[in-house]
Amino acid sequence: MAYRRIAYAALLGGAVLFQIVFRFYLSTFTLALVLLLLLSVLLSLPSVLGCTLLLTSAAPTVVQGEDAVFQVRLPHPPAPAPASGPSPLEQPAHRRGRAGAVGARAHRTGRSAHSGAGHPTAAG
Repeated sequence: MAYRRIAYAALLGGAVLFQIVFRFYLSTFTLALVLLLLLSVLLSLPSVLGCTLLLTSAAPTVVQGEDAVFQVRLPHPPAPAPASGPSPLEQPAHRRGRAGAVGARAHRTGRSAHSGAGHPTAAG
């Protein structure tokens, strides 16, 4: 783990030095990529620290020196509880209010639900 930290510090130092010496867009692009690498690691850190791996063997006992079969599993976290009540999109049209009725009427008549006022292509 210390090797990776030292390697990243060297990469970051090299990108900063490259930015100082070479003043064109390539140095800025390189520094931004190195900083985004650090940001992505920091953003994924909570999920990495919260996960556990399970290592189980297929046989009840494992003999040293013989072949063995192991299974590595990443258990799924429990699903979040559903929100109470239906979402606004799941409600029937008559409960959504006036916008649902206007859209339904315009669909039946074949006209647009919008008047087109102020639109440059509105025929009128």
